[in-house]
Amino acid sequence: MRPLWLDYLRPMPGRQWPGWLFLTLALLGSSYLLVQSSSTARQTTDIEQEVSRLKHQVERRRMLAQANEQGRDESVQGQRVRQISPLNIRWASLLLALEQSIDDSVTLLGLEPGLRDIAIAGEARDIGALLDFIKRLQAASVFADVYLSKHEIILTSPYRPVRFNLQASWREKLP
Repeated sequence: MRPLWLDYLRPMPGRQWPGWLFLTLALLGSSYLLVQSSSTARQTTDIEQEVSRLKHQVERRRMLAQANEQGRDESVQGQRVRQISPLNIRWASLLLALEQSIDDSVTLLGLEPGLRDIAIAGEARDIGALLDFIKRLQAASVFADVYLSKHEIILTSPYRPVRFNLQASWREKLP
């Protein structure tokens, strides 16, 4: 019978090479995986930076387009304000002249200011009240060339009021 060898510290003769081979293959595989993971991490970082750069570029272009759109809107609005700015006439004097010209027999229904003239729509109790209202407007210092452009007697009403449209020119100089 063969003697039993129980020495676990000393390797058995002839069985060392598979262990070394396995250890070498494990070290080579792990180093390959380590290189691949660092390469993948570098590529991921580069791609994230590129995506971030593209996002900033898109956001900047969107903001520029929005600013251009807003600038265009402000430009158009500025042009409208410049076109309407002649309407910045002394509104207090206009409204005061209208209030002083109106009595209980006349009701204003509309007021449409223009660049050179103003349209006034209203309703008077009768033709006499309408003619008196026109005379009072002509006497006001704000209006010039007040004339009746349209009138209509409302026959369906028992009081038969007169609906009218007047045109008047601005007398005051534009600012």
